[in-house]
Amino acid sequence: MGTVYLARHPDLPRSEALKVLSKELSGDPDFRARFVREADVAAALDHPNIVSVHQRGEFDGQLWIAMQFVDGTDADAAVRAGTMTPGRAVHVTGEVGKALDYAHQRGVLHRDVKPGNFMLSGQPGPEERVLLGDFGIARALGDVGLTATGSVMATIAYAAPEVLAGGTVDSRSDIYSLGCSLFQMLTGRAPFTSPNGIAAVMAAHLHAPPPTVSDRVPGMSQRMDAVIATAMAKDPAQRFATARELAAAAAHALGAVGAPGAPLAETAEFPGNSVATAPAASWPPPSAPGAPPPPPRKSNRGRWLAVAGAVLAVVLLAVGLTVGLRSNSVSPESESESTPTTTTESAAPIVASQLANLLLAPAEAAEILGAPQLVVSATVSTPTTDPAAEQFFHECGAVFLPGQYSVYAGTGWNSARVQLLKDTEVRTLYMLNQAVVTYRTPADAQQAVDNQKPQWQACQGRTFDSQLAADQPVQHTTFGPLVDENGVLSMVTTKDDINNWRCQRGLSARNNVVIDLQACRVDLVDQGLLALNAIAEKIDAAG
Repeated sequence: MGTVYLARHPDLPRSEALKVLSKELSGDPDFRARFVREADVAAALDHPNIVSVHQRGEFDGQLWIAMQFVDGTDADAAVRAGTMTPGRAVHVTGEVGKALDYAHQRGVLHRDVKPGNFMLSGQPGPEERVLLGDFGIARALGDVGLTATGSVMATIAYAAPEVLAGGTVDSRSDIYSLGCSLFQMLTGRAPFTSPNGIAAVMAAHLHAPPPTVSDRVPGMSQRMDAVIATAMAKDPAQRFATARELAAAAAHALGAVGAPGAPLAETAEFPGNSVATAPAASWPPPSAPGAPPPPPRKSNRGRWLAVAGAVLAVVLLAVGLTVGLRSNSVSPESESESTPTTTTESAAPIVASQLANLLLAPAEAAEILGAPQLVVSATVSTPTTDPAAEQFFHECGAVFLPGQYSVYAGTGWNSARVQLLKDTEVRTLYMLNQAVVTYRTPADAQQAVDNQKPQWQACQGRTFDSQLAADQPVQHTTFGPLVDENGVLSMVTTKDDINNWRCQRGLSARNNVVIDLQACRVDLVDQGLLALNAIAEKIDAAG
């Protein structure tokens, strides 16, 4: 697949693991697109048991990715060196389990769980560090399906039956692979091997019963056989629900801890979508207090914009600090192969490459909002998270702002485009925050909208207090009534101390796309709905 180099960081006093991918992979256009996306997904995973992704790029036609350097070895090498004891194998499984559960909770699958990706550092024992590597590359390979490469062919030794059969893939597929890895670390060999080649190994994964550890390791309890049998069950529903359950059962079978279902010791985890530490200064300073152009308005209007505009856009400009995770809990098929089921019978599904053209151009948005001019302030290709909105509006933060990760996580979305347009005035008068999110089918998109409706219903009529700084007054934001007409949800938010400054949220599904936006201006009427309808027309024309 490529070559790994130990490289010195050009600016910082540290070493990096630099993986340069092969020309074969680098030259595949599908892989290149997925590599960029999945490397970004991997970079957003912040966990002590996951190898950090620091940078990606291209040199002389070859893709590369810079990762955290782990000074040590890997579990596969430890098995071959004869230093992988049963106790060490269970410890490694537990640490990898923490990493997998963290990723799975954020809708991220690894797809290449194997001992060669378990990085080990330090002396063997309870304090030995274990990190799971190759998240981004494994996911990109899995999406593209490059089964001819040596890397993916090696993965067959740990592949779940549903992966080999082209069925539905979810977190339990990774758990199956972790069970295979535990078996190899305990016995020194993969669960299924055959002199008849890969086809025979695939057939064994699909049809043969899981092998037993006790037959290969003298003195090993048959309780470990049951652990492996559960982890490697052909039916995903019969496997452990989480990787930690597998690890806890293995520890119990080895006599290390109490009950089989007891959780392992917790490890501090950092929310993968959090920007709590992102400085607000990363966004241009919010409007200073003062009167905007006529008609006269109160001098604290700029403070409202700090919540209505600058606050929502912190994430967009600080996107290097936070990436809304691609939240497919199952492995999606290629968007180009999706089959539409609603909207219009003949409409082709919208794919990621079309999203940029579906958003309103600045001139189009300016005409709808009645603004002299709008410019693009920020654009990202993923749902985002704004901790300030959550702080001010709590569970209604995602109702106040569009394109929020918290409402799209786990819904199976395929691709997204989120963009902020605003005027060029010192004190913002007009703003449009627009997002389009694709799903496999129109039914999936409509379900995503339906899932958000209860949250909108719960927020209507509520008022929230917010204070940007101790020396500024408390502001009061009120969520208006929910309007549900013709498949479109809308709601207006107002400030009690800002003359006629309002924001209108709009949410609807068109074809396989969710349209999610917010329009803000003085004396707003239904400009948000007009913008939503304009995007819907673009979707109809593109489908």
